[in-house]
Amino acid sequence: MVLQFELGGAVTEWYIMHRAVQNATQPKKNLRGRPPSFDVDVVVAEAVNVFWRCGYEAASLAQLEHELGVNRSTLYNSFGGKEGLFQAAVEAYLAGVESELLEPLRDGNRGIDDLIAFLERQRLPLTDPDLPAGCLLVNAMVTGDAPEATQRYVQSFRDSIEAALHRAAELGEVSSQDRSAQTSTFLSAVLGTNLAAKSGMPVAELHALIDGLSATVRNWSN
Repeated sequence: MVLQFELGGAVTEWYIMHRAVQNATQPKKNLRGRPPSFDVDVVVAEAVNVFWRCGYEAASLAQLEHELGVNRSTLYNSFGGKEGLFQAAVEAYLAGVESELLEPLRDGNRGIDDLIAFLERQRLPLTDPDLPAGCLLVNAMVTGDAPEATQRYVQSFRDSIEAALHRAAELGEVSSQDRSAQTSTFLSAVLGTNLAAKSGMPVAELHALIDGLSATVRNWSN
């Protein structure tokens, strides 16, 4: 089952949309013209599942109607159609990535250890067979969907890596002269691991990739 959680209850599986799901469990006032059960945040959280699993092009309106439990007119009235729903899903996903993955990396108080901790936070969503493969944002980069959101993601990711390496340099763990190359290496390796997961790489090999990157980062320490 994909992204299991109880509406109105506790999240039963951690995943990078944790905060979006928390928001989705909060009761909202019904909006005029929508069915009584319609909840914008819940619909967006479910749309994340569909787009993450299928991609933008392959997710048909009929599939979205069926899996989200709302009719086409409601989707158009609420989001302006499939494209608007996709943009809302991408923004919600990006907010989850920021809060669960990037903020701890950017705002931590360690250096190398914060980079390693980031990789461990990535390990579950990348290797859990019950979650959609890869990363919604990285998948969208490949297909050219949501270019503004994916550009913001890459820049925020780069900034977060640079912040962690700056702390590492201050702690004497890495050389300041190497930080630019290390930032690019870490960014490319993580994006590549997400692409490998999307391509269907076996879980054992994904674990090995993450372990190998962790070892590389450890070796950066002076």
